[in-house]
Amino acid sequence: MKTKLFTLLVVAVQLLDLIVHGSVGQLEPLRVAANIVMVVAALIPLFLRHASGVLTVVVGLIVYLILNTMFIVNDGIYNNGSLRVGLVAFVLATVAAALFFCRVLQQAGAGKRPY
Repeated sequence: MKTKLFTLLVVAVQLLDLIVHGSVGQLEPLRVAANIVMVVAALIPLFLRHASGVLTVVVGLIVYLILNTMFIVNDGIYNNGSLRVGLVAFVLATVAAALFFCRVLQQAGAGKRPY
């Protein structure tokens, strides 16, 4: 049950990020790609065994962070002189949710399907 909750949490954070940026007309390709990577990484454990699921979420999180870092390098941490608070908030929320998700997957037991 907890694993489904954390899957939904990771997916919800990504969808909210996309909705917020879409509503203000600022869909940046690198950030959208990062959101898609995290959604896929969160959903794959539904179909894989425990160890592969944890690895998938960890690799997804690393790719997500790399893509967001590339975005910051290209566009900066500031937007019109203001800190990109939304970026920081969504990245921190994603990292926290993904790490808790990995912990829950680990607690589900080696070799067991967590769902």
